[in-house]
Amino acid sequence: MAVYLTKKEIDHYKSEIREAFEAITNHPWFSARKDSRQWLFLKHSFRVLMGEEKEADFPCTRQQAVNYKYEVSDRLRRYYLAFGKPINFVFTLVSIKKDGLPSDFEEPNYPSCNGYYLRVSYNKAYPDVIRQKKLLLEKTVGEAIDREFEVYRKIPELDFTQLAEVFDTGGSRYKEIVNLAKKHKKRGWTLQNENNPSTKRLIDIKIKSISEHQAEVRTSEYWLLMWWSVRKQKYTHTYKETNRQRYYLIWKNKRWLVKENIYPKPQTSTPRRNIRA
Repeated sequence: MAVYLTKKEIDHYKSEIREAFEAITNHPWFSARKDSRQWLFLKHSFRVLMGEEKEADFPCTRQQAVNYKYEVSDRLRRYYLAFGKPINFVFTLVSIKKDGLPSDFEEPNYPSCNGYYLRVSYNKAYPDVIRQKKLLLEKTVGEAIDREFEVYRKIPELDFTQLAEVFDTGGSRYKEIVNLAKKHKKRGWTLQNENNPSTKRLIDIKIKSISEHQAEVRTSEYWLLMWWSVRKQKYTHTYKETNRQRYYLIWKNKRWLVKENIYPKPQTSTPRRNIRA
């Protein structure tokens, strides 16, 4: 399945995408008949995609649009399969009916032309900078979850060295974790008692938006933190949640760092008063 760029990504990487498109239209297979209706249809679709065309639809009948689509698709397919310069972006005309409703990675107002989207996807044989950034973002958020849990697991020892490797030390989330760890140490709470079942799990992760220096990542996570009171010798509080969270990251010192993490208030977490020590 193709990995399509979102409209926001297309807007941000306009120059690179335009260069890739012009490389196609300047190729002899296309430029030799540059005034042919099917190639004018393709160029019109590109201008719609880039927000440069006031008229959404190309002047033609529905059946003509279908014919243009198949002619363009066939020529593009053969172009991509031919030998030549490595291709970073792949253009595809996709029917609105076939493509269905937008996913979480797409905006509802993704532009269309004559019942078709002109999609831009990654060439899997030549991963581009955007795809690499996405993979790095997913890795960073996964590590952030692990590092946060490790801070809680080590209490009463307070060690934030590894936390600072994936969190922006000037950001709100880093400060919240540090303050929470210090507060639990003061309370005499720990996760280090024998057979403590505390755990966490990253269920799902999606890149909502990405630019040169900022990104938003949304996750679905499961957290179980059963805090044991050393003083009372029993479980005092349990945080047990499966929720959706939003991570806001910044590109700093040649790496992604979590600056902010937003998630809903606990729905099921209550003090554990009835659990035997």
